[in-house]
Amino acid sequence: MPCEEALDFAGLRGLPAGASEAECVVAGALDTYYDIRIRVPRADFDTWLASAYPGTELTARCVDEEADACAGITLDPPAEGGAVAIDVSVEDGEGDTALVRLRPFNT
Repeated sequence: MPCEEALDFAGLRGLPAGASEAECVVAGALDTYYDIRIRVPRADFDTWLASAYPGTELTARCVDEEADACAGITLDPPAEGGAVAIDVSVEDGEGDTALVRLRPFNT
């Protein structure tokens, strides 16, 4: 599916600078959630996160065992596209590149 739909749902205006290999899927029945996966230089992601969601701090205490860092972001007010929150996970890769998963959802 086109990532624009997932980004709209989350109220995002675009991916971080340097993002590549973007993959987006949608799932749900009564609830809706998207899974946005990108590879991006870690510094570019950190800059984007601070701009898109000021005050969001990543932690190493994550439910996703493969994640090196994560955060839960509550959207107040909800995004115009419908998301009420976004789960973020970051897996550090080779060099300075990370695999980032953004999972916006509506319940």
